[in-house]
Amino acid sequence: MNWCKNIRWVIVGILILTGSLSAKVIRFSDVQGKSGLSLLSQSVSGVELEFNMPSVRIEDADINGEVMQVVSSPGILLFFGKEGAPNTPGLSRYIAIPKGSVAKVRIIEEKKEIFRDINLIPMHNIPLENDNSPLRYEKDMSIYSKDAYYPETPVLLSEPMKIRELDVVILNITPFQYNPVKKELVVYKKLRVKVDFIGGNGQFGDDAYRSRFWEPLLWGHIINYATLPKIDFSDPSRYRGTGYEYIIITRDDPVFKAWADSIKRWRTLEGIKTGVFTVTQIGGNTVQAIETFIDTAYQNWQVKPIAFLMLGDYPNPTLQLWNYPYGTLYTDLKYSDINGDTLPDLYSARMFADNATHLQVMISKLLQHERTPPTAFNFYDEPLMACGWQTERWFQLCIEILRRYFIIVQGKHPKRAYKIYSGTPTVGGPWSTATNTNLIIDYFGPNGLGYIPATNDHDYSWWNSGNVDSINMRINSGTFIVQHRDHGDTTGWGEPAYSIPDLNGLNNDKYPFVFSINCLTGIFNSPVECFLEAFLRYPKRAVGANGATQVSFSFVNDTYVWGYWDALWQNFMPDYPINDAMPPEPPYRNLRPSLAMDYGKYFLQVSNWPYLGIAYKRATYKLFHSFVEVFQNMYSEVPESLNVSHAPYIVPGSNQFTITADDSSWIALTKIDANGEVVIIGEGEGTGSPVTINIEPQFPPETVIVTVTKYNHFRYVAYLPVLDLGMPQVPTVISPLDFARMPGLNPTLRFYSTDPQNEGIEYRVKWSLYPDFSVSDS
Repeated sequence: MNWCKNIRWVIVGILILTGSLSAKVIRFSDVQGKSGLSLLSQSVSGVELEFNMPSVRIEDADINGEVMQVVSSPGILLFFGKEGAPNTPGLSRYIAIPKGSVAKVRIIEEKKEIFRDINLIPMHNIPLENDNSPLRYEKDMSIYSKDAYYPETPVLLSEPMKIRELDVVILNITPFQYNPVKKELVVYKKLRVKVDFIGGNGQFGDDAYRSRFWEPLLWGHIINYATLPKIDFSDPSRYRGTGYEYIIITRDDPVFKAWADSIKRWRTLEGIKTGVFTVTQIGGNTVQAIETFIDTAYQNWQVKPIAFLMLGDYPNPTLQLWNYPYGTLYTDLKYSDINGDTLPDLYSARMFADNATHLQVMISKLLQHERTPPTAFNFYDEPLMACGWQTERWFQLCIEILRRYFIIVQGKHPKRAYKIYSGTPTVGGPWSTATNTNLIIDYFGPNGLGYIPATNDHDYSWWNSGNVDSINMRINSGTFIVQHRDHGDTTGWGEPAYSIPDLNGLNNDKYPFVFSINCLTGIFNSPVECFLEAFLRYPKRAVGANGATQVSFSFVNDTYVWGYWDALWQNFMPDYPINDAMPPEPPYRNLRPSLAMDYGKYFLQVSNWPYLGIAYKRATYKLFHSFVEVFQNMYSEVPESLNVSHAPYIVPGSNQFTITADDSSWIALTKIDANGEVVIIGEGEGTGSPVTINIEPQFPPETVIVTVTKYNHFRYVAYLPVLDLGMPQVPTVISPLDFARMPGLNPTLRFYSTDPQNEGIEYRVKWSLYPDFSVSDS
């Protein structure tokens, strides 16, 4: 009946998941192999994958008297489905494909079970963070009225998309299909699938757009990363030629330009070729001019840009005004999204300084934090976790997963600042009454990674102890990170209540990063100073922050948090993107919050694909900004000294330099040219053994600067003169032949020289019978 297509059942209420309703876990004894997704094979022609689900949980949910069922799988991170559709959770992953190829997926093996009399719950709405009304469970009758399975197939493949010119597709596996008329649930306990790459040229991406700073994102997301061509990131073409890796755009103000140059020098010294441009130089302070400049640089420069920094508060440099489902927001994402898919192709950040004092404070903190990072043990051992409890949301669940990861995996002793917003947490009570909570508990809880117990294990008072004093005390005593998850507004956090005036209680001289995941705390286009501006612009307080410029979305935000956490600490979700994905040392690992932010956005994109509404995701990509210098390092452990050894000087004219530095460190050799600019002359990766770096030949009286960097290590710097110390001395002639008459026919020329390295010396002698050497017989 046609009218069914336009009707939605609306059930508004509080979902109850308690021990009074039935919950059962069905185990499949015939499923062998590791649970979750495993990569069986990969090549330029395709990939083969296996998904195993050794058990399924079916739990009853009571919504206003109607008993419905919720499904999940212990030990596997599955995400919820499409709003209003039967809530069939699934997982998705990125697969790289060759240029010009078409990806096709086929199921080559399956095992399934059918369960009957299932009243599968619909997926609830995704609320704004400031919407405190109960979640709505609205059945989409265009699906629930059909005698057909939803989804139509357990395996889907997206259209191609790009990550910095690397073509990828998203594979979705939804191991559940539901027929709402027959009330049948099909559970796929095993799926073996093959993704074939048809056609194309066999080349993955464009090597020019690969970067050691984008490599962690590719490695962390793409299941067939090992198929990608290996890149020599020390190749001189990476820094020679037109263009810059790192673009800083700032105001037409000599003070702003001078501070931008300070950042430029600091980053170039470590091997990041950096250029500074004023808004006038790029064509004006308009969205179109800035976007055109960055797009042109990305497409045409020989050295491909990988990141940009906006140095200056709104409106200079300016940013895009974007309409989203619940109003308008301002965003810099317009400039980093080159191909129009709303995902970043360049890393980005904004330092919202508005005057010389802001610049001096913010950039001085940046440089101090990297030149002399804190060395106190407690600074790294006691991260501060802050959140509000709201029974219908995941605030408390999100933060407790992070806190207990720090305790269980890293052995830290995090401090808390928790406050109840609504609800009554009890020992043994549910973490949350949101529908898909068991999806999260089954992965992060006892049946999965073991970070959290199956139920809340603390009482009301434990959850209600956070306040201004506890936050200020923890920051003043020293902490490398402040992670907040709850409500927020322009001037501060909801729970625990903490606002701009409370920042006056901070007197710390070691600075944390603040991850403020809530609404509005980063709305830097506001006519009044926002909370994160106040956190960063003044002495003490913090060195960097991550926050939203408008009202954001519950549940979506939590997924984003888990994504950027996995960027910072790759063992947070050790089976993402696949089982056995963790090598001993991830490639080019870094602890840079700005880079982690974009990793989190790509994680959010692949999570829930294709069922979570794209409007929520696109808004989230545009909402969250990094308010710190792009390549700012975050130290998470007491820094160690690097082990570096090399000669104390540069041999004149040599095109090579040998150096030994710790494995996974980065070595940059630079000089100061005649214009006072830092110029890269050679780069290489430390291996723990001697490596020879190709350099541009240098001559006296030049000085070469050696800079070696690695995450959680002090920066190593050495100044090497270009000297003749390594050259043999000019030969001393003992028996000269100076136009002498020789009585015999065997004249003898005697001379000697020494070599500091005691190596053999070859001589070339020039002689002639004519005093003007008009004829040479040498």
